[in-house]
Amino acid sequence: MYNYVRNYKGRTDLVDLYGDNSLLLYALQLRYDIEDIIGCLGSIDRWK
Repeated sequence: MYNYVRNYKGRTDLVDLYGDNSLLLYALQLRYDIEDIIGCLGSIDRWK
C-alpha cells in the first residue's frame, strides 16, 4: 500500500518553495503522473 501522506511530508522541496499550495501541487503531480512538477512550474513562471 502506498502512503501518500508520508511521501508528501518528505517533499520538503515543494513545501519550501510553494508553502500551502504544495499539497495541491503534489496531488496534481500524482493525478496527472507529472514526473517533475517543479520543472513544469518553472516553465510556467517564465511565461509571465
